[in-house]
Amino acid sequence: MLLQRHAGRAFVIFFKYPWIFILSSLAALALSCATLGILAPVMWLGMGDMFLKADRGEKPSAEDLFNHLNKTLMLDILGIVIGLSIIIGGILLLIPGLIVAALWIYAPYYMAGRETGIIESLKLSSTAANKNGIFAHITIAVTLGLILSLGFNTVIGALAAYPLCAGFTAFLFEEIKAS
Repeated sequence: MLLQRHAGRAFVIFFKYPWIFILSSLAALALSCATLGILAPVMWLGMGDMFLKADRGEKPSAEDLFNHLNKTLMLDILGIVIGLSIIIGGILLLIPGLIVAALWIYAPYYMAGRETGIIESLKLSSTAANKNGIFAHITIAVTLGLILSLGFNTVIGALAAYPLCAGFTAFLFEEIKAS
């Protein structure tokens, strides 16, 4: 996996269209909070789509945040399954929670992109993470968690951390999907 390349791509695209991403992040975070997290996975995937669109040379727009609105219920159920699994794994011991987070990092992308169900998305994500190195994915999950938790300490940090992490994860998934 080309982690540095994907992180660099996310930064370049973010700074090419900073106001679009900052305002879209503000909208995504406000809508996620206002709906008590119901739209959070939709907004996250939409933010990733904005980065992929910009990478193709097209101009991203805030409308891209709503690309997966028709999958809200299934994405929310998937998020609850993953979240509970990570919490239970974290309670048992920190390592199982990290492994679950690493294994299922791509599940929402499979669900949104391939129209798969919950179990099939989790299986595809686990297979992809194992095939491409579980320890690398544990590192990715920890790094994304740290960046997001540090970024969300300030409003300005959240408006930058959220889109950069979403873009980075979308680029990783595109690489995984292609291999």
